[in-house]
Amino acid sequence: MANYTVNRSKYATLAANTADKVIFTSRPKSVELRNFSSTAVIFYRIDDTSPTVSGDDTYRLGPNETVEIDFLNWVEPPQVGLISSGTPAYSVTAIA
Repeated sequence: MANYTVNRSKYATLAANTADKVIFTSRPKSVELRNFSSTAVIFYRIDDTSPTVSGDDTYRLGPNETVEIDFLNWVEPPQVGLISSGTPAYSVTAIA
């Protein structure tokens, strides 16, 4: 698992079946999560629990998709855990 601590944004590439965690030092109201892959799905969680591929309580971000996630009632510090069975490039960017 790779852990990244950032203020506003992180750009990285997932290793297959290995979770990444992006932890924010800022307190954004929401984040934009973007999947740059044309084939790989990213699974993510926002509750300080490691995500699993196609796992329970895990959200799905399809190829070339972008989603905005509200940070209301999140764990402290705000964070996103990501995993994929492929090797997609992704970005996680704080919004306001």
